Amino acid sequence: MHRVMVIDPDPSTEAFFKVWFGDDYDIDVVQNGKMALAHVARFQPDVVFIEILLPDMPGWLLVQEMRKQIPNLPVVAIAANESWEDARKMRIEAGPILFYAVKPLNGPEIKKLLCVAVALRYRHSGLVFSRKNKDQSP
Repeated sequence: MHRVMVIDPDPSTEAFFKVWFGDDYDIDVVQNGKMALAHVARFQPDVVFIEILLPDMPGWLLVQEMRKQIPNLPVVAIAANESWEDARKMRIEAGPILFYAVKPLNGPEIKKLLCVAVALRYRHSGLVFSRKNKDQSP
């Protein structure tokens, strides 16, 4: 099962991911950057969804630290509002961000992002993944 780490202090984001994707993905939700850094090496996520504005550290700094542990980690930035200044800072400081999603999150849109992110993770890591059923998403 593919692993998704969600870093967001908003409980509705945790509920969203568990309801929409809990049956198909191993979801790990943490509320801040410190918790994320403690979990990332052990959890080894295939993709990370991160709120740009975290309570304990800037999102871009967290992404830099996480990528020291897992290079080429696909990241999707989440914003509670369209804070273009924060998104710009994330892009410049954190390196490549796969996608940006603005709340409220859209289930079908996030599902597509998840499929692309997981495929890219395996492509860049040189790993090969197989699917039990070709009709299932990765």
